[in-house]
Amino acid sequence: MKSKLILIIGSLILATGLAAQQLPTDFQLEDKAGNLEIGPGGSASINLDLKLPADHHIYIRHATAMSFNIVTSFSIPEDQGFGVEIESAPEGEKYDTDYILRGKGRNQTVGQYKLTIFEQKGREAGPGTYAVPLIIKSQMCNSKTNICYKPQEFKKLLRIKITGSRQSVQFRSTSNINWVTSYDEAFQKARNSGKNVFVVITAPDWCGYCRYLERDVFSKSSVAEALNSGFVALRILDTNSDKSKFQFSGYPTMKVANPSGKIIKDGGIGRQETSFLSAIAPFASTGENTDPPEVIGNDSYVASIQAKFYKEGGDWILENTLTGKQKYQEARRDEKYIILKHPTRNEFLAVPLKGGQGYIHDGSKWVPAFKVDN
Repeated sequence: MKSKLILIIGSLILATGLAAQQLPTDFQLEDKAGNLEIGPGGSASINLDLKLPADHHIYIRHATAMSFNIVTSFSIPEDQGFGVEIESAPEGEKYDTDYILRGKGRNQTVGQYKLTIFEQKGREAGPGTYAVPLIIKSQMCNSKTNICYKPQEFKKLLRIKITGSRQSVQFRSTSNINWVTSYDEAFQKARNSGKNVFVVITAPDWCGYCRYLERDVFSKSSVAEALNSGFVALRILDTNSDKSKFQFSGYPTMKVANPSGKIIKDGGIGRQETSFLSAIAPFASTGENTDPPEVIGNDSYVASIQAKFYKEGGDWILENTLTGKQKYQEARRDEKYIILKHPTRNEFLAVPLKGGQGYIHDGSKWVPAFKVDN
């Protein structure tokens, strides 16, 4: 009798755990996602409702770069020739290092994402439809125990029909970026300066996604400053034959190449101001490859433990009299911290950009470890 009772209790615990795991039905696309019409180079919006189990939450966005939690994100494989951006997201509530959305039961909608789907190739209209996978990555946590389940990846199918004709406008960039428009000129400048080349292949006259990038990223003064100081910025229009020197599947495409032309960052560059800056920061250079180690802005500090942080080539260096030089790689950053990752150990450092308390991640939480002078 006792063993049977244990078996029943065990089954109940297992069933409860499985019920709490994230399910594809937690993300519900509106009906029109099955018959979405988009013009060549155009866009369309779709809504996605969230229905989460009670006493559980997902992560909407980070409140600081010091978060290791998995934020809910959406993507379309680059070879599909379609793109997706979040137009609006649930507000959520601030919880520690993140903003979260709490569930109220799977029969109740607790929030909604509005997504914009972009056509990136300028396809001709036709009777057929494209089956386009929308990839959703998310992580659910138990709000009572604060234990998080394994991150999940779900695939939703969008059926897209291309309608109408390409709509062209006369677009003029208003950014303060010092664009170079010739492949040969850009890489000659890169070889002379030692800087990497940021490449964007774009078609803003007819591509809505390209105009989105111009408006939300390239027009920002912080982006212009980062590109002008740390890169040779190469802008190739769809009418420029230099586009044939790169492999790409649609507009816009962004890459980073070293001065010899080797691609060192192929895609994965954010299309919002903060995510864009975080993605390109590890590849920035002042071009000073000799003499003192390269320093970007105020990215050189002396800590109270007699240690220095500085950038040398593509690596960050922690140097002190006890351990000598240790290399770290930049993982991400925000306006307060640069997060550095050790290349072989599961070790992270949070270095404050403007001085103050620095932290080391002990595998479960951030622990104060050093102080940095501005």
